Amino acid sequence: TDWPGRVRESLGRRMQVYEGGLPFTRTFNAHRDASPTMARGPSVFNQMLRARLESVVPAEVRADELWFEQLDLWLSLDCYASLRERSGLDHATAARVIGHAVDRLLAEKA
Repeated sequence: TDWPGRVRESLGRRMQVYEGGLPFTRTFNAHRDASPTMARGPSVFNQMLRARLESVVPAEVRADELWFEQLDLWLSLDCYASLRERSGLDHATAARVIGHAVDRLLAEKA
């Protein structure tokens, strides 16, 4: 498929992983200050996700840094967790909110 299709496919997978891992994320966040190794965990995870996104989105599109940062933000675990925990949305609604934002961003570039 084209790169926007791959981003959308990645979105679906991320939403599943985020939902399944949310209880572990909460526990991890509660204890990460106790260990330097645990404190680096989110950074490593975020770097992995960003590298995956960079491998999908063409360089000429990524050159629009503002656009790419918005895409990376919407696809982040932090964004999903905020919608689920702070906004109190259920999984399906949080995924729809993120999906809508991602679709709008992709429409600018596709």
